[in-house]
Amino acid sequence: PPPFLRLDGESEASILETHAAVVRVTNAAMLSDGVLPALAQGRLHPSAAPRALDAVLAALSDAKASWTGAGDVERLTRSVCANACVPTPSGALRRPDELFDPRVRSLRELLDPREHFPAHPFDAGARVEALASLGVRRMLGGEGLVASALSVEKMATSNFDVAAAVARGRAL
Repeated sequence: PPPFLRLDGESEASILETHAAVVRVTNAAMLSDGVLPALAQGRLHPSAAPRALDAVLAALSDAKASWTGAGDVERLTRSVCANACVPTPSGALRRPDELFDPRVRSLRELLDPREHFPAHPFDAGARVEALASLGVRRMLGGEGLVASALSVEKMATSNFDVAAAVARGRAL
C-alpha cells in the first residue's frame, strides 16, 4: 500500500488536497487495498480479522445505500473475495468461497466445523447473509466432498471421536 499522512486537522487536509495534489484515501480504499491484503499476507495478526471484517461489511452496507457507492461496493467485494480475511473457529483465515454456509444443516453434518465455516459472530444473522452474498457456498460440490472425506479420515485415525467419524461417513 502507498504511504499515507496522518493530519491534525481538516484545514491541513484541504491545503494538501488543493495545493499539493494529495489524494485523500477513502475508508473503502484503505480496507480493500491495505487492511484485507495485510491480513491475507500475514502482515496483520489474525486476531484483527473480526474487527476488519466488520468494518468491511459496514462499509459495504453504507456503499450499497449510497447513490455514489457503486465503485466502493465493487472495490470492497473484489478485495474480500480475493483475500483470506474470514476467520474460522480454528483461527485460520479463509476467502469466502473457501467456506460453507453454516445455516445449511447437511453441510454442518458433513464438514469439519472448525475448518469449513465462518467463526462466531460471522456464522449467523446479517453477517452470514453478507458473507453468503460474497461467495460462501451453500452446496457441497466436488471440493466439499473431498474435504468431507478427508475430515472423516482425520477423525477416524485420531481416535478422538470414532462414532462421529462413522456418523459423518454415513452422511457422506
